[in-house]
Amino acid sequence: MTEQPNDGGTPPKSEGFPGFVAIGRLATAVTRFLDGLRSFVRDFALLARAEIIVSAKALGTGVVLALLVVGLTLLAAIFLMIALAYGLVFLGLPAWLAFLIVAVMVLIVIVVLAMIARKQFKTVTLPTRTLAMLDEIGKPGSESTDPKS
Repeated sequence: MTEQPNDGGTPPKSEGFPGFVAIGRLATAVTRFLDGLRSFVRDFALLARAEIIVSAKALGTGVVLALLVVGLTLLAAIFLMIALAYGLVFLGLPAWLAFLIVAVMVLIVIVVLAMIARKQFKTVTLPTRTLAMLDEIGKPGSESTDPKS
């Protein structure tokens, strides 16, 4: 193909046809884009991981305390039943009173642990910043995907 002179009578520049990007500049732009994308994905994953770890720890603590509440409630129910049985059988003997005192103490511990578990469960949250970022990315017409800008 022969080069045709342009309006000024000089042949087009040897860098390439007008409107096309030189290969070196294109490769640089692609490399920068991929580096930015890699950095974005890495930072996004770190953010999601950090938010999930905080919520998972609070959830784990709440579950353990709730299991303690259930176990101690069963233990208290056993003590209360034994105390009631001894109370009905012996009517006034100190053995049932001892069992009743132990059961009341267990109930007090149950209430305290239940309050702590409730507080822990209230701290469990969704990864709101990560979800907000996903919403922003997925919106049509956002700056990064808008062909008009």
